[in-house]
Amino acid sequence: MGNSPTPHGIFVAKLAGVDVMTLIGQWLPSIVGFVVLATVVNSAFAIFRFKDHKMTAEETAALKIVEKAQIKVNYLKAIAPLVPLAVLLCATVWFPKAGVDVVCAMIVGILFIALITLKNPGELSKAFFKGMGTGYAQVIGLIVAAGVFSAGLTVTGTVAAFIETLKNANDLARWGASIGPFIMALGTGSAEAAIWAFNQAVTPHAASFGMQPSDLGLLAILAGQFGRTASPLAGAIIIVAGMAAADPVQVAKRLVPGMAVALILAALIVV
Repeated sequence: MGNSPTPHGIFVAKLAGVDVMTLIGQWLPSIVGFVVLATVVNSAFAIFRFKDHKMTAEETAALKIVEKAQIKVNYLKAIAPLVPLAVLLCATVWFPKAGVDVVCAMIVGILFIALITLKNPGELSKAFFKGMGTGYAQVIGLIVAAGVFSAGLTVTGTVAAFIETLKNANDLARWGASIGPFIMALGTGSAEAAIWAFNQAVTPHAASFGMQPSDLGLLAILAGQFGRTASPLAGAIIIVAGMAAADPVQVAKRLVPGMAVALILAALIVV
């Protein structure tokens, strides 16, 4: 989430003038703590508020049908998405002089997939570039849109006025970086535009109102990801709800409390 070398983390690390993996290592314990806290809170709500641990007769019957049609899991394919991240983290921790970056780690991941699937190289190449195109259309497009929005706010003087206000009200920056991206991501199902808009418009000026760009930028990243995780419009929520034959809104209701608690704690600790 907020602790992997995503474009958001790379952008914030550049603003702060530090290595992205150094930034990740610095905040790893805290971010893991936020996730664990959110999980505990959500579990408590699921058990004591929604009584999810007590299945109805219909749910029990449906579960038995699913159990009969179990799919054999290919564990090598299951861990494939984690290979690039594992390579990057291991190289950073144990082999820092190896020069392994995000691109290199992704290539290793592709080679791993090629070995375990034994796909035709031509088909694998087409799938690779199709994925790149999809990522460019869905992610880079949002980044460009957020950049245009940020530039518009700058030209109209909105950003300058906001920065001037923040110089005398640090708490406004704290809660603006947390609640703003959280609500936008919760309402849209995507955290990309919210995070980029804030980090491009406000985070570069963090030092002028007494904050570290790395801290403020990280808070915006976490807030956006927390909001997306709890959004019924998020792709992951829709997929999980479909697998469980559940309503995405009902799934989101069980996620909002924990994400909100983690958000408040992050706002108080990170900056």
